[in-house]
Amino acid sequence: MTQPHFPVERGREYARDVDPDDRAHLYRCRSLVEAGVPLAAGTDAPYGTSDPWAVMRAAVARGGDEGLSPRAALGLFLGEPSAPAHERRVRVGELADLCLLRTPLREALGVLAGDLVRATFAGGRIINGG
Repeated sequence: MTQPHFPVERGREYARDVDPDDRAHLYRCRSLVEAGVPLAAGTDAPYGTSDPWAVMRAAVARGGDEGLSPRAALGLFLGEPSAPAHERRVRVGELADLCLLRTPLREALGVLAGDLVRATFAGGRIINGG
């Protein structure tokens, strides 16, 4: 599990408290994926933002060759809890955990913003929007 938004949110603290040689290794993304490490992300709220879209934007914008594509950043939130690299799928008859977007996915990946979510479902029940 990684929190690629922490360097954005805690930049001043990391600049003060973390050795400069170690900063590039904090909350890595691309190098872990390329090494075959199953990777997932979380917001780690309340210790970080509760906005998964902000986390995805941070994963994309990550410098030092650690940035991910928008699709790969979204994938950080799509894994099975016990197997983060195995993307979950919505199947007929199963309770859905998903968000329904207002726009096609390719457009949403260009923006990565929560205001594109029409509704959110957890355990098959609508918990937001609708």
